[in-house]
Amino acid sequence: MSLKELARRLDLSISTVSRALNGYDDISPSTRERTLQAARDIGYKPNTLAKRLAGGTTGTVAVVLTPPQDEFAPPMYLGYLQGIDDALQERGMDTLVTVSRQPPDELGAFRRLIEGKRVDGVIFGRTRPDDARIKFLIDAKAPFAVIGQCPGPLVFPFVDTDREAAAEEAAQMLAGLGHRRIVLINTDEQFVFSKFARRGFVSGCASAGGEVQGEVVDAGLNERFGFAAAERLLSNPATPTAFVCGNDLLAVGAMRAAKQRGLMPGHGIAFVSLEDNQPAHLTDPQLTAFSVSSADVGRKAVDMLLRSIAGQPAGQLRHIFKPRLVLRGTHCAPLPD
Repeated sequence: MSLKELARRLDLSISTVSRALNGYDDISPSTRERTLQAARDIGYKPNTLAKRLAGGTTGTVAVVLTPPQDEFAPPMYLGYLQGIDDALQERGMDTLVTVSRQPPDELGAFRRLIEGKRVDGVIFGRTRPDDARIKFLIDAKAPFAVIGQCPGPLVFPFVDTDREAAAEEAAQMLAGLGHRRIVLINTDEQFVFSKFARRGFVSGCASAGGEVQGEVVDAGLNERFGFAAAERLLSNPATPTAFVCGNDLLAVGAMRAAKQRGLMPGHGIAFVSLEDNQPAHLTDPQLTAFSVSSADVGRKAVDMLLRSIAGQPAGQLRHIFKPRLVLRGTHCAPLPD
C-alpha cells in the first residue's frame, strides 16, 4: 500500500500522514498514534530508499552502549534497545548498535559515527558530570538524545527516570517499617544517576529524624559488587537490617551474601532495588523494586531524537518517568532486638 492509499484510508492529507509517521511535533499525539497503528495493521512500509536518496539521510540511528560493559548489555539496556528498535521500525528506520568497552575508545566511536555521516542521530546513556560526549555532539551540531540528565548549563534532549524520588521513597518506606540501620549500595559514583540516588536516599533517611542511621556505599554495576559490599557490611558489629540497591544486579549479589550468612531476605532483613528488570523477577523471594518500563524509555528517547531532527528546540525535549514501587517479597520489618 502506498502513502497516498494510507492517507485515503485515514481520511487525512498525505502531508499529515507523512509527518505523523516521521514524528513531527506539529501532529497531535492522537493523530500520530492512529496513523502508526493503521500502518502497523496493514503492514505499510515506506519507500525508505527513495526517501533517503532525496533527503541525503541514512535512515539509521546509532545506539552507543558505553563503558563499563562486562557483557553485551545489562538487562535495562536490553529493554531500552527493544523500545528504540520498535519505535524506529515503525518509522521505516534501522538501529545500529555499537559497543564501546573502554573509556579511551568512547569519544572516538562518536566521532566515527558523526564525522563519517553513518547515521542520522545518536542515542546513548550513563551520563557523567561534565560529559565530553554531550559537548562533542552539541559542537558538531549532530542530532542526539540521551537517556539520563547532566547537571550544568548544557541544554539537550533527554529522557530519564526519577531515581532521586525512588531512593527517597525507599528510605522512607524502610524507616517506616522500623529499620534504623539502612544502607544504600549505590551504582558507580561516576554516573549522574548514582548522584541522584545518593541525594534521594540521604534526604529520605533525614526525613525520618535522628533515629535512622543511613550509610552510602559506592559499589559498581553488577552482581559481584553487590555481593562484596553486602558481605563486608554484614560482617560489621552494627549489621544493617535493610539495603537499598542501586540496581537489581547489585541486589541479587547482596541477597546472595545475606543467604550465605544464614539470613533470609524478607525475614528480618530487607532489600529494595531502584531498578526492576528481569533479575528482580528471578530471585527467591522476588525482589521489591521501583519499576519503569525500559522499553517505554527507549521509545521516548526516539521520540525526542526525531523531534530534535525536525527542529524542535532542545529545551522543550525532556521527559522524566516516575518509578512505581512494586511490593514483592523482600521488604519487611526488622526482627525484634
